[in-house]
Amino acid sequence: MYDLSDRNLTLLPESLFCSDSDDIQQLNLRRNSLSAKNPANPSAVQVGWLDDLTRFASLTSLDLSSNRLSTFPVSITQLLNLQKLNLASNCIQTIPSNVKLLKR
Repeated sequence: MYDLSDRNLTLLPESLFCSDSDDIQQLNLRRNSLSAKNPANPSAVQVGWLDDLTRFASLTSLDLSSNRLSTFPVSITQLLNLQKLNLASNCIQTIPSNVKLLKR
């Protein structure tokens, strides 16, 4: 498990992407200051933003509770092995319909 909780992160650390991200099964990012997209360039996929989560193909558990999410990170719908997702204490208004394609 990678535990990056309580670090006041605004971006995912570069070291997370330098490691073998295919092997990460559990990722704890709770109580940070993460947002889904770069507000300066919301249409681009950029390293460090949550829209870059597709690199974690083996992820089964993801905790994004208590961050600054106002939109659902669409890249989560591409995490086909994801079984547990915690988005509590964010300001997400809508969840995309393709979330139902996730395993659980």
